Amino acid sequence: MIISLGILAVFMALIVLAIRAISGHSQATSSSGHSVRRFFQYSLLFGLVVIVAIGISGLIDRLISPPSLLAADEVSLARNTSFVLVGLPVLFGVTTWTKRTIRDDKTELKSFGWAAYMLLATVAALGTAMVGLATLLAWAFGLEDFSSYSIAQTIVWLIVWFAHFEINRRLTPENRSKFLFLFSSLIGLITSLVGFGLIVTGIAREIIGYSAKDLLIGTQSPIKSGAILLLIGAPVWLLYWVRLSMNSARDVLWLGYVLIAGVAGGLITSIVSASTVLYRTLVWFFGNPFFDDPLSHFRTIPNAIGAVFAGLLLLWYHNHFASSARTAVKNEIQRIYEYLIAGIALIASTVGLILIIVSIFDTIARNPIVNQTAAVNTLLGAITVLIVGMPIWYLYWHRIQIHAKRQPDLEAGSNTRRVYLFLLFGVGGVVSVIALIAAVFIIFEAIFSGGSIGNLMREVRYPFSILIGTISISAYHRGIYRSDRVNIIKVQVGPRIVTLIGPHDDVLRKSIMDVTGGKVQFMESAEDDSLWPHTQVLELVKASTSERIVITLVQGKVFLTSLKVR
Repeated sequence: MIISLGILAVFMALIVLAIRAISGHSQATSSSGHSVRRFFQYSLLFGLVVIVAIGISGLIDRLISPPSLLAADEVSLARNTSFVLVGLPVLFGVTTWTKRTIRDDKTELKSFGWAAYMLLATVAALGTAMVGLATLLAWAFGLEDFSSYSIAQTIVWLIVWFAHFEINRRLTPENRSKFLFLFSSLIGLITSLVGFGLIVTGIAREIIGYSAKDLLIGTQSPIKSGAILLLIGAPVWLLYWVRLSMNSARDVLWLGYVLIAGVAGGLITSIVSASTVLYRTLVWFFGNPFFDDPLSHFRTIPNAIGAVFAGLLLLWYHNHFASSARTAVKNEIQRIYEYLIAGIALIASTVGLILIIVSIFDTIARNPIVNQTAAVNTLLGAITVLIVGMPIWYLYWHRIQIHAKRQPDLEAGSNTRRVYLFLLFGVGGVVSVIALIAAVFIIFEAIFSGGSIGNLMREVRYPFSILIGTISISAYHRGIYRSDRVNIIKVQVGPRIVTLIGPHDDVLRKSIMDVTGGKVQFMESAEDDSLWPHTQVLELVKASTSERIVITLVQGKVFLTSLKVR
């Protein structure tokens, strides 16, 4: 064991010396070397934090374990001891080195390496502490046996999390912590929603008539399990969202969290779960139920109901922020959200349409191979998807098209719309060609082999159904794409080069590029942290007749300067 500890210590010391050598060399040569040094420095720091925390947790577990277990598992004792004896001194050395690096170069706190380390260390500590606390609460609620390691795990990793939380709060610039705050908030949000959904599931089971013993006694209690997750996730969400992120600047990250994770996530969750309830109901009344007993047939309904309520709660809460953040000029995050929902609904509706066409082929051919029970249920599933998917697609696509008509220069020329349309008519066209080849192959095979018409219809039902569905989708969106290209050529106006003096704003940059098709460059001003008035800037750009302009932001007001191009 002593030899192993010595080898481990020498190995880590060599790594530290190598990284410091690389660091010194990089400072003397080029700034690109800083990235190499940061990668190894922060990777080593993160690995040491994990190793030391695991070792201390294991030793604390050893101290509080029952006496009967103290003599057991000598391998774990040796591992944890080596982790602490070797890891702690090396961690102290690397931490001192990192402090000196930050002290000598303040830009270190704005580097990607520092942000990545804080994200990984904080999330790892937070997640591990939450798992340990969940195990501890499961024992307290009578769902699991006592685990002394969960106590050690919770205490040690909570300390690690709190230490990094304080370090980040004191050292890291606020704008560099936003992704960490939102990601941690998402962890707490998902945990809380799963817990809320489980509680609703348990209540729904009791109302429907499932055994109360399954709800309140034993390890299969959704109410108790949900309460545990809610107790763990809610404080995390309250800290990182309500206190640290909710009132922050509504930039791309903030809108992405609200629209993609909040609104889109809640909408998709509630729709999928509601579809499950609708499908099971249709099968029970009009199809062939999976079980004769209604409690057995509807056994997944309580889970779906819980997911519906969780999704609706998520949608309702974040839609309030999304509504207040909407402006006259949409940004790419809002577009991504709308096209994402429209695309998912359209694909689901297309699948439903294809399945309906397949069932029509089976009916015409009177296919004896297809089990009639499965065929009827498949048809009901397709109808369910169409009932849910088509209205949602129409709602979002109609809203998108209204924006495209009102602001063709911004909407029709956006990158998100171009990618969406290209994928639909491009991928749809490729799938159509493949389906056509398969259908023609099956037809000629039947002709050459002398097969019957009934067998031919059974063989070609899937290729022809896919062909009909994808050709319709591809042709429609190809027409939209060609129309957009014509509109873009007509409306693109403004200067060829736009220079913005003020804070960097990717959303504004993309909006100007969509309008002009030209180049946009920033000169960041450290003296003014005002937000760009997007609408006013775009109006200035459109009205300008110069090939090159400079727009300056001073205390919330913008000033235009036209430059002559020689």
